[in-house]
Amino acid sequence: MNFKSKAFVTFFIFSSSLIAFSKQLLIAKFLIPADYGIYSKFYIVSTFTLSFGALGLYYGTIYRISKNLNDKLFSIVKSKINLLWGYIYFTPVLILILFFTLSFDKFFEYFLLIFFSFSQVLFAISYLELNLISALSFSKKIFYKNAFTQIPVLILTYFYNDLYYAIICESILILIQLFYLKQFNYKFNYVKLHKIIDLYVETKTYLGSVFTASLLFFTVRIIASNKLIADDLGIYFLGFTLVIIGNQFQYLFSVILNPIFSKKSRNKEFSVKYIISTWLLVFTVSTFVYSILYSFKDLVFEFFPNYKKIEIIYLPFCCLGLAKMSEIISIYFVLDGKVRYNLFSNLLSIVLIVVFCIIFWNNLNSIKSFSNLIYLESVLILLSPIIFFFISNFRLNE
Repeated sequence: MNFKSKAFVTFFIFSSSLIAFSKQLLIAKFLIPADYGIYSKFYIVSTFTLSFGALGLYYGTIYRISKNLNDKLFSIVKSKINLLWGYIYFTPVLILILFFTLSFDKFFEYFLLIFFSFSQVLFAISYLELNLISALSFSKKIFYKNAFTQIPVLILTYFYNDLYYAIICESILILIQLFYLKQFNYKFNYVKLHKIIDLYVETKTYLGSVFTASLLFFTVRIIASNKLIADDLGIYFLGFTLVIIGNQFQYLFSVILNPIFSKKSRNKEFSVKYIISTWLLVFTVSTFVYSILYSFKDLVFEFFPNYKKIEIIYLPFCCLGLAKMSEIISIYFVLDGKVRYNLFSNLLSIVLIVVFCIIFWNNLNSIKSFSNLIYLESVLILLSPIIFFFISNFRLNE
């Protein structure tokens, strides 16, 4: 990818991130904190569903496609259909578990969760191989998706102040965009359950890694959803929008790095120096971005008078966002076939977070008490992958 292409990719992903972030902020502004907490839980469920809903088959499919892009006998369409059936078979059960785990109150929300999550899943599957083939084209699709859904959702939320209308509207608009652009127009063949299970066995390496990554992302959010009162939960998730920025930038880095890392993996050109220098560059950029965001804290406090307690967790969430934005080692592990080190890294972080929560469980009942937990999560997400990167390369050198 030449410099011009990288510049355009950066522009489209950055613009997409800005659109997504501004949408979250404005919806938080239009809704009361308690309703915004529920709205945010829908996004938590859809994120978990996409990353873990197919029990690791999603990342296994990405790896299989990346290794066979130049193989004319390999069917990308068939792989995508198999992946979709993986979601169809297992996602309703997963979402039912999340429904009760995250303390949703109304049963119709379960069906809305399925509808919303599957709109996101269909979008991700439709452009799965494009992410590996052309970062520029893929970044454009993300930009168009966010731009297309932004204004209608905000107008609906502003006039009706109803989080469910916002969720339904966004889901329908994503589906309209997919079918209008004919991104999901290939023959939808039925795939039997045993075939999907066979694919799970083939990609079982990814199950542990993906499960622990999803659990790491989800654990603290589960605790917050069950320990904080409704208004405090809305404030917590408003702070979490700072992390969403980091996720979006990390997504930008993955779009740029996926084709590069994939090529280096096929040609066996990876080196410790290259990975560490890339990580240091990303960490430097992340620190710069979050320094700017932190300098805007007073404006944020003024813009959200109903979320006064956001002042308490603003800095901790900036640290967590910085850590998420810097996390590119997991991309290297996946594309270089070392996913077990993602598993080890995630397990270490989960164990330490659980131990912390057990020790301080009775005190985790307010926004202020969650600050230290957010700091701990930040440190673990930042350092655990680096530790296991050096361990993996030390073992190879032996």
